[in-house]
Amino acid sequence: TVLDITERHRAEQEVRNLNANLESRVEERTRELQIEISEREAAQEKLRETEAKTRQLINSAVDGIITIDAQGIILTYNRAAEEMFGYSVIEAVGTNIKSLMPKNVAQHHDEYLDNYRRTGNAKIIGIGREVVARRKDGSTFLMDLSVSQFEHDDHTNFVGIVRDITERKQAEYELQSTLELLQNTQAELIQTEKMASLGGLVAGISHEINTPVGVGVTAASHLKERADALAKLFRSGGMKKRDFEEFLNVTAQSTEIIAANLDRASDLIRSFKQVAVDQSSEEMRRFGLREYLDEVLLSLRPHLKKTAHTVTIEGDPVIELESYPGALSQIVTNLVMNSLTHAFDQGDAGNILISFERSNRGIELLYADDGKGVPPDILEKIFDPFFTTRRGSGGSGLGMHILYNLITQKLGGGVTCKSIPGEGIEFAITIPDKYAKGEAA
Repeated sequence: TVLDITERHRAEQEVRNLNANLESRVEERTRELQIEISEREAAQEKLRETEAKTRQLINSAVDGIITIDAQGIILTYNRAAEEMFGYSVIEAVGTNIKSLMPKNVAQHHDEYLDNYRRTGNAKIIGIGREVVARRKDGSTFLMDLSVSQFEHDDHTNFVGIVRDITERKQAEYELQSTLELLQNTQAELIQTEKMASLGGLVAGISHEINTPVGVGVTAASHLKERADALAKLFRSGGMKKRDFEEFLNVTAQSTEIIAANLDRASDLIRSFKQVAVDQSSEEMRRFGLREYLDEVLLSLRPHLKKTAHTVTIEGDPVIELESYPGALSQIVTNLVMNSLTHAFDQGDAGNILISFERSNRGIELLYADDGKGVPPDILEKIFDPFFTTRRGSGGSGLGMHILYNLITQKLGGGVTCKSIPGEGIEFAITIPDKYAKGEAA
């Protein structure tokens, strides 16, 4: 009996120990589960916060963001898409993306998705492009579309980012129209300036030709008078040897004067004809650069002879140019007239240098005068349209701008200008090799 009681006490103690151990383990496991539950709840709360922030971010985007599944069913649809298409989220989610497409596009969209699932051949996915979309009211608009693919829960989904570009396209159209208008206006201004320059050339040459023609007419009239007088003496029988010798001297002098002045008039007419034709023509031709510069300066002689200025041309006479002589004539004319107008005061005896040479960039043409020069604030604006320091004296401010356009656009070259006040101005002009051709002497 004593042994039985002892064994029973031992068994009860073991049970109590087992219960205590079990309770301890239960408490420990309970604490672990509570910690795990707390962590899961925290993770879920974090996930909810992240999802809320993601939705907020997507809804705050200026672009429409739409996701669809592999069958084209809309899964998500942000606020920008609502404003863009006119459908609410409730109306859009669960419907086919075809509802946002014009009928002629929508009828092929299922085929496109099916073809992509079978072949993987993408026409839009991963490639941004402009497409036509349809609003809820049936109106269409142009939009930028960018589509990418992603996998979720072993399913293929697509996300599209869309932007209404109606205003941008309108702005591009207006910009293009404005640009075309500016180009047309520029062409008209250049043509007007060209015709004005040609008109001045005509007036100057006409006045210049009057002098040799007038001298020739006077000499011819004097010769006729002496011939008539000699004929009268001859018919009357009173002509003497001395009368005939005097008539021969007058004839020699008169014919020499007539020939010299006719040659001068012929040179002026030839120069005027070539320069005038070039200025009114847009054709390219091959010409000797030195010879042509001489002709241009000859056409400017009516303006230059009123001054005491000296114009010097330096350059290899064998250099030829395959280019637009009318543009070159206009450039040189503008430069010379600019010097006469701005560089010198009345009574000055200035110097103008025009030199040219061949370089690895083509033909380098230098124009320089030793006049007043221009200060830096004017130099930086010298090629700007309508900029002039003589607004009240008839200056249009287009001469240098037209010169710049002729060099850079017509001739495809470049021009730089530098000046030191009181020491003159210098224009360095480059005509590229695609126009320039030279010959050995």
